[in-house]
Amino acid sequence: MFDYSLPADMLASPDRLMPSIGSRVEVSFGRQTLIGIVIAHVSEDESSVPVNKIKPINKCLDADPILDPSMLKLAYWLARYYHYPLGDVLAVILPSLVRQGKPLDLLITHWRILPHITDEDFRANAKKQKQQFDMLKLHGERGASEDVLLLEGDAASIFKNARRQRSNRALYPNQAIPLLP
Repeated sequence: MFDYSLPADMLASPDRLMPSIGSRVEVSFGRQTLIGIVIAHVSEDESSVPVNKIKPINKCLDADPILDPSMLKLAYWLARYYHYPLGDVLAVILPSLVRQGKPLDLLITHWRILPHITDEDFRANAKKQKQQFDMLKLHGERGASEDVLLLEGDAASIFKNARRQRSNRALYPNQAIPLLP
């Protein structure tokens, strides 16, 4: 874990928005640029690093946190239980494209044909649209919902277990339920 400060442009802005806990930031680390996760906000006097040694964040990648408090709590638990560095646990929780700092496009839009659209609704010169319409008609509607969250591997099982724990907590509110990864 490393301390970074807010960049000058964030400090100068009137609203002074700090990156949310659980959001991704781009930081300089040695000669390379890395993606980090904000895990806490600390003041200069709480940091063990001298103020002149703290580097600023290059930029914030997310307006909203990508890890909610329950996922961060799970990551801390995994790190303590398995005696594993928190950064490595967070790397396992996040999908690889998110770890690389790519835009957070986890939702896929499913296309569907509106019931009132027919072949006659297309203009004569809209050949590509007509081809796409025919393709949609041919394959029909698939999928469980309009938007599907894509998760794979360990991240999917962790999210599934966290969801199961929340539902069990609702069913048995006064009973402790261990969460196993």
